[in-house]
Amino acid sequence: MADVLQQLSARLQVLEYEERDLRELLGVAARIAEGAEFFAALAVQERREAGLTWAEVAEAASLSVGAARARWSGDEGKLSRWVMQQDVPETAGKAADAEPGRPRAAQRLAAALTSLHRRSGRQVNVVAEGLGVSSSYVSRIMNGDRLPGWDVITGLVLQLNGNPKDFRLLWEHARGITGRQSNPLLVAVDQLGAALRGLHLAAGEPDFDTIQEATDDLVEADVIARTLHEKQVPDWEKVTAIVRALNGDPSQIKPLWEAVEYRHLRAASGRRGKSCPPDTEVRSGRRRGRTTDKGSET
Repeated sequence: MADVLQQLSARLQVLEYEERDLRELLGVAARIAEGAEFFAALAVQERREAGLTWAEVAEAASLSVGAARARWSGDEGKLSRWVMQQDVPETAGKAADAEPGRPRAAQRLAAALTSLHRRSGRQVNVVAEGLGVSSSYVSRIMNGDRLPGWDVITGLVLQLNGNPKDFRLLWEHARGITGRQSNPLLVAVDQLGAALRGLHLAAGEPDFDTIQEATDDLVEADVIARTLHEKQVPDWEKVTAIVRALNGDPSQIKPLWEAVEYRHLRAASGRRGKSCPPDTEVRSGRRRGRTTDKGSET
């Protein structure tokens, strides 16, 4: 939903810049306004399923209970039908890489949550009780039928004895969120490792020997293990092979790898006035050429 609105907004900017026909511009603006209302309806729907009362919804919207109920209750299929009806040109932004009606990014998030649920061995009703929501709501999240806010995903992952940071990038891509802030070196390494572990979960947690085989033996199993656990950052060719072996999209991981490389080169340049090779290990917060163990930050 968010990515469709983002594409429509980009399309509107293009139309304005090219000084296109006012009717076309207003048409896209009307679609954005309609989509924003559906987006609000989805947010209300999610909060209602999570236990929020109509009185609380009305208070948040500065409406009466009757007005809030009339505005946001009704046909749940309207939102999905609106998304499917949008025909956004390629110039408005990168088209979603998706199966009919279900983006792959959302599928990866759902698959990762399913793997974590299987590993945890916890019953859905127990997880739901711990979150304070219905069992059906939890099931719909893990089936990919619901894409809640980050606070809900965090709570769900914690209930399943997982690490929320492993799911952050999967959730951001599913939500259509792009762009990440610049972070210190070891934070960048941490984010890269977390993103790769998220893909590993989404792929069903294959063992490292199986991943090595899927890379055509380009990356050894011990290097894969060290990379996923933030002990080593291989060169981009090897990271690409790992991501593809996990059915991921290298273009979504590359900004994280580049952030590590950029921070690494800056740190190396500051110490010695020259850069270091990219295939690196992290030892006690320092970088050594072609290999690194994570420790305290310098």
